[in-house]
Amino acid sequence: MSIIVHNLSFAFNKTGKTIFNNLSFETSCRSIAIVGPSGCGKSTLLRIICGLIKKSSSNTLCGNISVNNISPSQMIQTNSVGFMFQEDTLLPYLSVIDNIKLPLLLQKRALTDVSQYVEKVGLSTDVDKYPRELSGGMRTRVALARTLITHPAILLLDEPFTGLDEYWRNTLYRELETLRSEINPFTALVTHHIEEALLLSNFIMVLGKNGNVLKEFSISKKLPRVFNEDPMDGLRGIQREIQTLIIEDSNEK
Repeated sequence: MSIIVHNLSFAFNKTGKTIFNNLSFETSCRSIAIVGPSGCGKSTLLRIICGLIKKSSSNTLCGNISVNNISPSQMIQTNSVGFMFQEDTLLPYLSVIDNIKLPLLLQKRALTDVSQYVEKVGLSTDVDKYPRELSGGMRTRVALARTLITHPAILLLDEPFTGLDEYWRNTLYRELETLRSEINPFTALVTHHIEEALLLSNFIMVLGKNGNVLKEFSISKKLPRVFNEDPMDGLRGIQREIQTLIIEDSNEK
């Protein structure tokens, strides 16, 4: 089983706001997407899954989570996770090459793959530039290479392509799929972009505004799809259904 979330509940003690109440889902698919309206808990769920959010005095957190039979605490202990945030989180005082190799240095691993990953994301002529000298698309490519260079068993993507134009989104989809095919991680993608979810995953969970599961979709069409002549062929009906679910849920009082 790739991912199991069982009876997950999470609330902030100070405000009393409940984000999840007995949320459960599971799938053996290795590439999933989580979609839903703003504020429904998509990013929070991703951070709980990988252990970035832990039980503390400021929150109430309970339930069982495992990805590839690894618990959130084990993910951190074993450096199993690559997490790509919506913001590129590049260190401004490090060059492109130094930002990309930083995870390897922190984990005290060999630097053998650095130039290969720089080349894969098309930045071979920009290795000495600093983040302030890069376009948004280039910064995202640096972040993508940095996330994947450790060959993570679990890849978590939190709206990483938000703010990019259509050209750069499609370019980075292809780069992601090429890199992902080499290391075959379990991947969970959080996105507002329904088409993005359909292009990059084979299981989609739609969250409602109250953090509940509105519906789950399993997609049999083989990955990767972004290299196909018409990547959305056969998927537009699901796209419309997801859009309708989110709109109707958002309009409920």
